[in-house]
Amino acid sequence: MPLKQSIRNWLIGYFFSYETPKVVQIESKCIGVLNRVAQLLLFGVVIVWVFIIFKGYQHVDNGAVAVTTSKLKGIAHSNSTDPRVGDRVWDSIDLHVPPQDNGAFFLTTNVIVTKSQTPGTCPSVKGPCEIDSDCAPVETPYHLGNGVTNGICNQTTKTCMIRAWCPTEDDSPPIDGDYARLEHTANFTVLIKNHVYFPYFDVGRSNLIELVDKAYLSHCRYHPDNHPHCPIFRIGDIVSLSRPTKDQDAVLDNDAYYRSISRRGAVISIRIHWDCDLDYNETECKPYYKFQRLDNYNSNSAPGYNFRYATSYREDGAEKRRLVKAYGIQFILEVEAIARKFSFQQFILNIGSSLALISIASILSDIVLFNLHKNRKFFKTHVSDSVAVNKRPSNNTQSNHSTTSLNGNNGFLKDKGQISTVS
Repeated sequence: MPLKQSIRNWLIGYFFSYETPKVVQIESKCIGVLNRVAQLLLFGVVIVWVFIIFKGYQHVDNGAVAVTTSKLKGIAHSNSTDPRVGDRVWDSIDLHVPPQDNGAFFLTTNVIVTKSQTPGTCPSVKGPCEIDSDCAPVETPYHLGNGVTNGICNQTTKTCMIRAWCPTEDDSPPIDGDYARLEHTANFTVLIKNHVYFPYFDVGRSNLIELVDKAYLSHCRYHPDNHPHCPIFRIGDIVSLSRPTKDQDAVLDNDAYYRSISRRGAVISIRIHWDCDLDYNETECKPYYKFQRLDNYNSNSAPGYNFRYATSYREDGAEKRRLVKAYGIQFILEVEAIARKFSFQQFILNIGSSLALISIASILSDIVLFNLHKNRKFFKTHVSDSVAVNKRPSNNTQSNHSTTSLNGNNGFLKDKGQISTVS
């Protein structure tokens, strides 16, 4: 047949033909049971997974706007013979540095103070030398000594002379033991106020829920079981709740564990989680809290958390400063907030998707019927017919409603099967 004629016949067959589904009823117990069981299982999965677990009938707003503030209170005491720390009382103003931070707050748990520094020339604490040439090049920043070298080796300290804030900082462990200088910081408390707004539903909530009033705040302290909605947290409790289940200090009790991290510092996340079902009363929308230590607590390289800050002043006309190296716990405040409510649109969309999923039962039954069944070849011959319109049917052509029966074993349950076709 010429190529042109073949293309013409294909186009005619494509544009001037129509396909319609053919219903084939397989009267077989095993195939019928398989199909119904598959439909029930898929229906159960849809109901449990889509509508009960994931609540597919609700619209979810996860674009919440949140703001969090904190207020730290407490008194600490240091009683050290080391002049860099001394014997003094420290309050939250001394130890909460900086006093305002965006989404975080810091509590100092250990300090090394270098007092009355003035600009001048002095020996560096670090950077050993034997002769002047060991302190070259001259007039260059000397990072080990926190100053600029002048090319002279101090023969008493065996370190290079530098121009810097003098005396230079000595951040070696205190002379009376390597432990946190500040006692009682575990008893500090922090009030955390969190406000969230869900713009899609125009709903705002605060962690100061309805039961939280002045009388309640005067005595409550957060506890995951007894006071899960109290917004006042004891620092020692936060550290205990954030404690990793597996760490090198697993044998320590909570107090000993706090002392171990207060010496070098740590980074801890306080996560405020909101999951609000607005199909119920808005007062049922309440937060819960999670705590997690974020820093690498098993690291031997630069463990913990610390930074330096200075307070400058003038005394007797001379410029001076007080340098503080602060070790402590950096608390990161994080907010996770979603709200959900019934949506007819989401309900219809998920119903349609679920009905499409249930059709998998028919696909599974067809796979078994046409690939695994004993009489699969016979079944395949009755699935599709080709019918030409405007042609006179032959005597062998079936009527509009015909039934073909197959007697004998159907393969699975060994019952007699029958195929009814409606075309």
